[in-house]
Amino acid sequence: MVLGLTKSQRLFSLAKLFLAGALTYAATAVAAIDPDVIYGSDNRREVTDPRVNQLLAKHARSTALLTFRNQIADTPDPFVKNLATKSLFESKNLCEDEPFAEQPVGGWCSGFLAGPDILVTAGHCLPSASRCSEIAVVFGFSYDESQESLSSLSAGNVYSCKNVLMHRYNPPRGEDYAIIRLDRVVRGRQPLAVRRFGKVSDQASLAVIGHPSGLPTKIADGGYIRENARPAYFVTNSDSFGGNSGSAVFDTRTGLVEGILVRGERDYEYRGDCMVSYRCDENDCRGEDVTRATSFAAYLP
Repeated sequence: MVLGLTKSQRLFSLAKLFLAGALTYAATAVAAIDPDVIYGSDNRREVTDPRVNQLLAKHARSTALLTFRNQIADTPDPFVKNLATKSLFESKNLCEDEPFAEQPVGGWCSGFLAGPDILVTAGHCLPSASRCSEIAVVFGFSYDESQESLSSLSAGNVYSCKNVLMHRYNPPRGEDYAIIRLDRVVRGRQPLAVRRFGKVSDQASLAVIGHPSGLPTKIADGGYIRENARPAYFVTNSDSFGGNSGSAVFDTRTGLVEGILVRGERDYEYRGDCMVSYRCDENDCRGEDVTRATSFAAYLP
């Protein structure tokens, strides 16, 4: 309760609080359902890590960070834009020994290029088609790019959502995807091939590429199928975090996109007064759900 104010002043204060909450709806909604867990060993690696499959490293160039346009500012240099970031340590109140704690967080979801100007992401990353104009799509938020600071972006790597071609969010059926047309064709990055019929093999080795917790691009391999019977999605043990929603999930042998990561196990847990990643054995906990590429492939070019 706010003391010392008139009724109208109190109502105005409450209205401002409601507006602030509405503007952060997308971020909080995503945080409530996003996958966020380590199964067994932590397999998240930088794109430049020599242990990374080179086909996956190439595909990482076609993955993108989703953020809000108001997080990106112009600079005196027309070829450079600034992205508002804060460290993962600050963002999640992490314990100091957590991996990537000092790296910058720049957004809240991931996506991938599926046509010259077509981006695929999770449906819950876009609360409604009417909010398309608020979204910015950033390629190259990665330690494999040439910029010295990841808060400084090449203007050529920043795109806007022009319109939403298809949006589906139906958790009971496992359908969770959005297909976005960008404001222009993406140059220098290749659209990824997606599965259009059939389904992923039960024996497939899987990798997820995206922005866990909004971090610079990470490649997490070593995943496998845990459940493959449902028509709209399958379940894996991939190491994925909030921010990975919308990430492409690949068959590491073929390089084919088998689906998009959409939901999973609980997030960080407290260790004393700070947070650490929640950890599970490889076959424990609920697993991570992946909307099948065949659910949305018909809407792609």
